[in-house]
Amino acid sequence: MIHVISEHIENKRYPSLYRSVDALVQASRGEGWGRPHQEAMSMSLPVIATNWSGTMVFMTETNSFLVPVQRMETLAVGPFKGHQWAIPSVVELRKILRAAVTYPERGRDVGLQARKDIWWRRILLSM
Repeated sequence: MIHVISEHIENKRYPSLYRSVDALVQASRGEGWGRPHQEAMSMSLPVIATNWSGTMVFMTETNSFLVPVQRMETLAVGPFKGHQWAIPSVVELRKILRAAVTYPERGRDVGLQARKDIWWRRILLSM
């Protein structure tokens, strides 16, 4: 079952939210750093996200499910005018979601690798 959450979530609710789901799906147009991605990965959740932006510093093909970018779009108005957004491939996202449901053991393996990678990254950054 898929649930879309469109309202604000208080920080204290995130751990229980992560524990209640099988994966974090965030196929967005761009991320600054990707705090939810890192939090989910640190809890061994598989993350399905756009292969673009700040999250590519820590997300890889072995620790995440990366949604290919269909095309880039330049913003014409607003405070980010001139910046580019990624348009994730809906076709590929559907394939990834279908595979995640069909092969849940693959998601568990990816989630465990994500946890290892995130924790090692935190240790290295703290040195």
